[in-house]
Amino acid sequence: MTAVAYLATPCMHCDDAPCIEATPAGAVYKREDGLVIIDPEKAKGHPEIVESCPYGVIYWSEAETLAQKCTGCAHLIDEGWTQTRCSQVCPTEAMKLVLADDAEMAALVNAEGLEAYRADLGTNPRVFYKNLHLWTKAFVAGSAVFADTGECAESVTVVAMTAGGAVGQCITNNFGDFRIEKLEPGQYSLVMTAAGYRSVTTDVTVGPESTTVAPVFLQRA
Repeated sequence: MTAVAYLATPCMHCDDAPCIEATPAGAVYKREDGLVIIDPEKAKGHPEIVESCPYGVIYWSEAETLAQKCTGCAHLIDEGWTQTRCSQVCPTEAMKLVLADDAEMAALVNAEGLEAYRADLGTNPRVFYKNLHLWTKAFVAGSAVFADTGECAESVTVVAMTAGGAVGQCITNNFGDFRIEKLEPGQYSLVMTAAGYRSVTTDVTVGPESTTVAPVFLQRA
């Protein structure tokens, strides 16, 4: 099984931006609207700006001898745009600019389960992600088969168990496939049950990378 997740990493426009602290005064600054901007005059000839970003989103232009990054489309925002260029042209609306005060944004983060990438860095970024677990956590996947017919085992309940109890579950699709997400590295038991069949338990070790188990055959009860 193959699953692909993409993580867009623009400038995080951090409230506690390391690039501001690590560079000459005024070379990188934060606007009142929250956008972090590199001053092309004051920052010229300062490659250390690139290394100051823990997210790796600042790059060096040899032609300009200048550190560069996403500006949050500050020039367009100043003209009254309500979306950045990337969010405006994205056909699936995977990116969105939200113009809101801190209270409104906090409510949106809570309502939609949004997360900051690498929150452990303590930079207080203004970029938030939905379904970040697809990038930061692992899944266990596999297929179930009805042994007596050889058919794909649809509608089988699959529960991921630890010593502390169930941590996730799903139902197999019409191909008998299942995938349980949001798993931390560790030992799990997959318990599969279907009406008229004996339950099957499969032990699996999930590491930092996701895991696919061998096909599981369910026997008639």
